[in-house]
Amino acid sequence: MLKTLQRVKIHPAVISGLVFALAFPPFNLFFLVFVALVPWLLSLAKPETKGFRSGLIFGLIFWMTQVLWIAQFAAKWTQSIALGLMPFFAIIGVAIWYFGFLGWAIQRAWIMKRPLLIPLIWVSVEFIRSSAFALAFPWGLIALPLGNFPPLIQAASMGSIYLVSGWVVLFNVLCCLFLHEDNPRKVLQPLILFIMLLMFSVAKFNQPVPGQLRLLVAAQHGVDMAYGDEATRQIKLSIACRPLYLQAKSSGADLVVFPEGTAVGGGLPPEHPFGELSTLPVVFGGFREQAKGHYQSAFVNFPKWDVVDKTQLVIFGEYVPLREQLPFLKSFNLPAGDLIAGSEIRPLLAGNIKVGPVLCFESLFPHVSHTMREKEAQVLAVLEIDDWYFGTSAPENLQLNSVFRAVENGLPLVRAASMGRSMVIDARGRTLAAVEQGRTGLARARVNVPDQPDSIAGQEIAPWIALAGTVFGLVFVRKKVTPSS
Repeated sequence: MLKTLQRVKIHPAVISGLVFALAFPPFNLFFLVFVALVPWLLSLAKPETKGFRSGLIFGLIFWMTQVLWIAQFAAKWTQSIALGLMPFFAIIGVAIWYFGFLGWAIQRAWIMKRPLLIPLIWVSVEFIRSSAFALAFPWGLIALPLGNFPPLIQAASMGSIYLVSGWVVLFNVLCCLFLHEDNPRKVLQPLILFIMLLMFSVAKFNQPVPGQLRLLVAAQHGVDMAYGDEATRQIKLSIACRPLYLQAKSSGADLVVFPEGTAVGGGLPPEHPFGELSTLPVVFGGFREQAKGHYQSAFVNFPKWDVVDKTQLVIFGEYVPLREQLPFLKSFNLPAGDLIAGSEIRPLLAGNIKVGPVLCFESLFPHVSHTMREKEAQVLAVLEIDDWYFGTSAPENLQLNSVFRAVENGLPLVRAASMGRSMVIDARGRTLAAVEQGRTGLARARVNVPDQPDSIAGQEIAPWIALAGTVFGLVFVRKKVTPSS
């Protein structure tokens, strides 16, 4: 038996894919991101390795672990394993081609003796797959597990999550160079760069956050918004939400945030479960039906009723493409039906605080929160229903994204989820208060709310710089390339 195991050769891409997956929820061994890529990157340095095929293998292993929750959710909702596997395999079928290109490009960087291009290549591919129009799906970014340890992610305040991704990949490359290069001095300059970003992050984390102290509250009503009878759900909401609102008011809250799905209706004010509302500003989510169709929206009551619609929809999660053209997709019904994207990203005025509402999966997309910040939002509010995905790794992934959105934008963030986990997060990514999953209650914390975001303007150009550097380094800079090198 031992001899048989010794003869078994595991592809380095498989090893890296599995170790990489251990860094993410539900395992959360976040420190593994700094070394997970090393076996695969070293294998790509060998001319006999087929880079594109190796990338497909890595992508398949990692991506199957990352999006298994989609199959679980879709099968549970549709009551069909076949329909549940359809979006699972569709997403994997698209995603692995990004990783195939990634493997090819990394190998080319090795052959050209430009290994320091690898972090730029990685960031470029992450950015493209996160921004590719209708197929955009920024899931499983390599920096995400570090949201468990905010002192390491403060560089996101000057280059978004993509800069932190490049920093993580840089350390993986440094490990490879220590093992691959005969001259250790070649790694000195990139090592200094890595240490400088580390020092910046730790120093930034320990700086006080400017602003005026406000009591921010996330309300978790504890009602299952995913499954069950709609009439019963509305009764439970009316019983649960009114007392929570009154508790927040009696505590002197400056802002209370309730989850998405709390209200229904088409006009203003919507039908809501709070009873009579006072001057305490409450931001809450709901479904809004208009002549064009259904929108997912965020509402505010004071100083006047206002509403803004969700703009960033997720394929197979909130709409099904080509439903009319492909008859078999007509049976793939989504919980709220196909939603329509809103036309404008803007904050809502809640009392005297400008709140940037981010609805559910919008928290995955950095540009939504960035736009809120540019339009002078002072607090980000993430309104969630995680109930669909309980029993999977999806809720934890979404929570980590909220941490990054707070750090990127230098703004406090209130995350309200129907059954959890609801959180109040400061501009450094620290969770100051939380209500754990499955409980009912308020997460309350006094947070410095800035007049101006405590982040560096123009951070969204970081992935574009990486993309330009990748193209310039791989295509336009000519250098003699030989397979033996």
